[in-house]
Amino acid sequence: MTATANNAPAMATKDSGGALSSSIKGAGYLFLLQLSSRAATFLLNNLVQRVSSIQTVGIASDLELLSGTVLFLSRENLRMALLRTTEADSPNVSDPSTKGEVDVSANGLVGNLRKRKTGNAVPKPSEEYMGGNAMQQQKLINLSYLPILVGVFLVAAFLCYHYTVPTHGRPMGALWVYLLAAIVELGSEPLYILCQSRFLYDVRAKVEGTALLVRCVTTFALTMTITSLKSASIFGLKMGGAEAYAWGQLAYAAFLILGYVRALKRQSVMSRLSYSTESSSASLSHLLRPCKIREITGHGKTESFYLDPYLLSVAGSFTAQSALKYILTEGDRILLMWMGRNNDEKGAYKMVSDLGSLIARIVFQPLEETARAFFSRTLSNPTGVRKESLATSLDLLSTLIRFHLCLGTYFVFFATNYSGTLISILYGNTKASTPDIVLALSIYCLYVPVMGINGITEAFLQGVGDSHTIKKQSYWLVVCSAVFALVAYVTMNLFTMGPGGLVVANIANMIMRIYFCWHFIREFYLQSRKWEQPSDMKRSLSVKEMIPGDGKVYATLVVSWIVTYIFPLLYGWDTWKSKILHILLGGACAFVTSALMYASERQKLFGKLREYYRKAKSGKEY
Repeated sequence: MTATANNAPAMATKDSGGALSSSIKGAGYLFLLQLSSRAATFLLNNLVQRVSSIQTVGIASDLELLSGTVLFLSRENLRMALLRTTEADSPNVSDPSTKGEVDVSANGLVGNLRKRKTGNAVPKPSEEYMGGNAMQQQKLINLSYLPILVGVFLVAAFLCYHYTVPTHGRPMGALWVYLLAAIVELGSEPLYILCQSRFLYDVRAKVEGTALLVRCVTTFALTMTITSLKSASIFGLKMGGAEAYAWGQLAYAAFLILGYVRALKRQSVMSRLSYSTESSSASLSHLLRPCKIREITGHGKTESFYLDPYLLSVAGSFTAQSALKYILTEGDRILLMWMGRNNDEKGAYKMVSDLGSLIARIVFQPLEETARAFFSRTLSNPTGVRKESLATSLDLLSTLIRFHLCLGTYFVFFATNYSGTLISILYGNTKASTPDIVLALSIYCLYVPVMGINGITEAFLQGVGDSHTIKKQSYWLVVCSAVFALVAYVTMNLFTMGPGGLVVANIANMIMRIYFCWHFIREFYLQSRKWEQPSDMKRSLSVKEMIPGDGKVYATLVVSWIVTYIFPLLYGWDTWKSKILHILLGGACAFVTSALMYASERQKLFGKLREYYRKAKSGKEY
């Protein structure tokens, strides 16, 4: 503790070059992790959706939304409270006014309290530190069983509602299995909380990653079995396309529990779960057992409880914020259900969003996470930020936006004309002949660069903004949600764009969010008086200066779009010959465009990227 405290000032004043180096390295590791973990699940999901009808995918999307709603409302506020729970919540090691400390038994659980007999003397740090941490872990374990009860209540409430209104064509077998899977998954919450409280991220990643593979394999196997048999059933429940998805979800939930138990029972992991050498031999069932906690308050009174009042109040305070977060995350699918759209449109939108968001998960998410960490580390105290840190952060921000715009040109001018070809290759010619899917994916290509820029600008705001700014952003997000719903209603009902209208609404939503973040970014840099040449700073913040390319590049992009657009109109994409020729034509156009783009951006963009790569390769933390 002492060494950490003494080194804190030195750590806070690390050079921004070292922070930039570690951030770039972190982005590379996260990119490889996302790429490897998403590849297998994407391939299996693609196989499942290829052999499933669009209507089946739409029904499964509705049932996944229902199951996800139960899970989110049951546990998200508790998980957010866990993130806010730190070692500071345990009895203070250096505070002589603390009236009692926890006596930890051999199995690592909280035992009886014993009053301190040392007067104002501070007890041994190791005893109080271990006791406080064990008590805090036990509080979290006790609270982790609450989501199971909440989930059961929500499932019961939904079933009561479901039997009093029309079913809207939902298969009852799949509905029951999805709801059962939600309750089973909530049963893994104590294991999840135990891993999170002890920072066992490697265990969680392995278990959840394997569970995803189990779900995909189970769904694919059942789907293929159903298509080969005229009738099939499991435990008396008639099997259909949606039921295959439901049993895959149940397999995922069951494997979560089995995987966590098996991983946590290993001796090497059990030693990381415990706070003392004696407790390392305790069984996992002892660590997960609910236990009444007795605690002496600051007024000398003894309180006994299972659920800590403070953690309950923190979790309750996050309820409204969790609901808003859920609406923002799943607002598109909620709107589809609320507007009563048919299962074909829901299935088309799910297939397009799963495919279109792949680039965001693999490339954009690692960049956003590392950029957020870098900006927070170098700019978290605006009044004390050095001029070099301001210049480095602005240079990185403008380079990242320029990179997203450069990457976005390929989605806008090339990918939009390859939606039909891609869907035909991945999902078959039948789905490629569905206008709603092709149109929605083409519009989604326009959405990708907007999504990337929004991620970088929001990473800056979340890393640098104070509590007042974050609060203002929350209000702005409510306005964005209202605009999203309005645009979606107009485009889908008045202009009959189907799921493509929902993508247009997402674009409008993202543009509004970028506007708010960009306004904050400009204010942040303009208020600084450390610039020797303010005009250079203003030029760096100019949107015009961030747009990559020149006239030759723009002309080539326009010609490439026209050529790749006309080709499928003349030759179609039904045969493999036409697909290959279309892809070769686009590849040739992309090669010429890339050569001109490199010549134009050799110094401004690619030179900066090479510079950052060299810093990441040879940079030091000092």
